[in-house]
Amino acid sequence: MIERTSELERATKAAIYDRNLINTMVDSANAIIAVIQPDGTMSRLNYYGEAFTGYTQEEVSSEPYFWGRFLDLSLRDKVTDIILEANQG
Repeated sequence: MIERTSELERATKAAIYDRNLINTMVDSANAIIAVIQPDGTMSRLNYYGEAFTGYTQEEVSSEPYFWGRFLDLSLRDKVTDIILEANQG
């Protein structure tokens, strides 16, 4: 039982370390990094993305396809179609 608990603790610590490392890399990148959910909401926008767009994470995640405001009009439909196709598999 103790050995199993130790394995779980090590795995948990490793997962937390990995998550923190990824968050640090995403937040310190000099590029826009975003995560868009299947429903079109942007669940993650890094600090550079916030500074570049002028919108906060809370604002961009407030409604589906809010991020469409960042795109040139000629690209909006194409990007939206890509998201919809990805949702279908």
